[in-house]
Amino acid sequence: MKYITFSMVCLSIAITFTFCSCNTDVETIKINEPEISTQNAKLYDNYLTKLRDYKASKHKIAMAWFDNSHLYPNSQGQQIKAIPDSIDYIVLTNPYSINKENLENMIKLREKKSMKFLYEISFEKIKAVYTLQKKAFFEVPENKNKKYKSFNDYLTDSVKTSFDICSKYNYDGIVISYNGKFKLYMEDSDKKLLSEWENNFIGMAMNWAKKHIDKTLIFQGKPQNVINKEIFKLSKYIIIPCLEEVSEAGVMKCINSAVVEGVPLNKFLPAVMMYTFDTTDSKTGYWVGKKYAVLGAAKWASAQHELYDIAGLAMININSDYYHPSFTYPVVRKAINILNPSIKN
Repeated sequence: MKYITFSMVCLSIAITFTFCSCNTDVETIKINEPEISTQNAKLYDNYLTKLRDYKASKHKIAMAWFDNSHLYPNSQGQQIKAIPDSIDYIVLTNPYSINKENLENMIKLREKKSMKFLYEISFEKIKAVYTLQKKAFFEVPENKNKKYKSFNDYLTDSVKTSFDICSKYNYDGIVISYNGKFKLYMEDSDKKLLSEWENNFIGMAMNWAKKHIDKTLIFQGKPQNVINKEIFKLSKYIIIPCLEEVSEAGVMKCINSAVVEGVPLNKFLPAVMMYTFDTTDSKTGYWVGKKYAVLGAAKWASAQHELYDIAGLAMININSDYYHPSFTYPVVRKAINILNPSIKN
């Protein structure tokens, strides 16, 4: 991060001099903000080379969930090209909401800045949608005595459809999300049913990973509840949700719970929430003492830990940070600097 910061300072200086003008005539003009890349192409190319070298080196990973629901963005805060350069992985929350411009931006960011684009396939979300659809089906009087597709069949169809878009839109991989449940004290029938669903879901993810070695598989959820631990060998990283926690102790508790036999101890990324657009919401994205959860978790992730090596940090819903009054994405940028200290730190 040292040389990246220095390069960007040089870029800023170069661009500042370019903006200066001695023309004092007053006239109505259309302002076209110059792109950094056109102000000093050689310096910018050098910066991009060092950025790619940094991404390829050993460092703490920065992963961010980004709401791309605006197919035709009306502000920079809705565009992936405005995301801070040092982000390693972008998880798009609307993987189907992709147009030609999105694809072109993804290609440019991948090639120039080594950003990788993922999307999430969540067992719990699929189950929730199935439950609602089944309920709506049987609320229709004519369907009262009809049979509805089993959840396992629905799960299979949903996951297969979700896998297909990875190739369609050339994503770099997927985040497979599964929390599961602690099965020890379950009734045998419930345990059997959940195990069937889990084995189907996790099994499909493992088969996909083995057939797509050019793509990245990342697990998100509770490893301690997963039966087949082979999924963790195939996963590049293991994201542990800490969304409800309000302190370092809470994050540590979540990570410690995942330390079970068969789970690699050098792949963990705690996941925390970013604050929301709602200025009256003083809970989401904050820890005790009004501390940003992202910054608190970044500090914890950057420290040495006896039981495990933390691989980085996952930040959920970063969009709101673009509109921070002080700067664009200041909390995200600071979190990355905490994870991978720059010359300024």
